[in-house]
Formats: sequence, C-alpha cells, structure tokens
Amino acid sequence: MEKRPVVMHPYGMAFRNNYKSWLGKSQNETTEILESFANTCRNRKYNFKLISEIGKAGEVICHTANKENASHIVMGSRGLGTVRRTLLGSVSDYCLHHSPVPVSVVPPTSSP
Repeated sequence: MEKRPVVMHPYGMAFRNNYKSWLGKSQNETTEILESFANTCRNRKYNFKLISEIGKAGEVICHTANKENASHIVMGSRGLGTVRRTLLGSVSDYCLHHSPVPVSVVPPTSSP
C-alpha cells in the first residue's frame, strides 16, 4: 500500500484553532445559561432535569422526550412571520408534527 504525504495548509490550522476556540466559548455559554435556568427552577421548587444535547433542535427535543419518558413538551415560540418561519423552519412546528407526546407552544408575550 502506497503512503501519501499529508500536507497541512496554514489556513487549515487557523480554521481548526478558531473552531476549537468557538466551540469552547459556546460550551461555556451553554453551561452559564443552564445554571441560571437551574437556579430559577430550584428557587421555584420545580422538579426538573436539564439536558444539553447537540444536533438539530427539533429532532433532539423529540428524541429526548421519548428517551426520558416525558409526558408533555412545553416550548416557546419566537413569533416569526409566516415567510420567515417557512424559510428558516420552525422547531415548534417540527415538534408538533413529530413528537411522541403532546406539545404546547407558548406564544411570545406582546410588548406594551
């Protein structure tokens, strides 16, 4: 079997380093947000379990609901318009159509 030389381009290394930096920052922000949310839940004496997963949001939510034997999913809506929601997709729409359990979508509060 013939061995081929591996050539590493300097831009490739820069991209890899930037990606690692971004990923670390993203994980730290996720941890901070989850901890803040956990504190709110503890203060209100909720029975809760926080889970952090990587993947397409709708698919992860439906899979996790099934895996955790959830009885209901309650999620918020950002209130995007029809065109924007069609172009970007909608996590709540995905969950409504693919969830193994009932889903409640809470609309955003209206501004005064």
